[in-house]
Amino acid sequence: MKDNIIRTAVCPLCGRTYHGAPALSREDNKTLICPDCGTRQALRSIGVDTAEQEQIIGGDKSKFVMVDNMEWFNVFGLIFIAVIMIPNVVFAIKCKDGFDNKWNNKYVEVIE
Repeated sequence: MKDNIIRTAVCPLCGRTYHGAPALSREDNKTLICPDCGTRQALRSIGVDTAEQEQIIGGDKSKFVMVDNMEWFNVFGLIFIAVIMIPNVVFAIKCKDGFDNKWNNKYVEVIE
């Protein structure tokens, strides 16, 4: 079972607190750093300048901190399934005896 414990750490490079999986520093291959500093190091290694790094990373992410621990629950998926089930429920209520198979298609009958 997955733990719902959120672990936090402080990045030794930028000093910010982060949660989630850390990145391994490219400088010494030992130090665990925050994902943003890991991205900066990766971009610096391919020659991207500092201004473009900030555009790619996107600056301040403090407003995107995940508060809800229900990652597995998709509300929109539930609504979508409920909506597409409406005709089936209406049919089941109206035709409690089922329906006559006028086509006698055994292949479709097996699939259903």
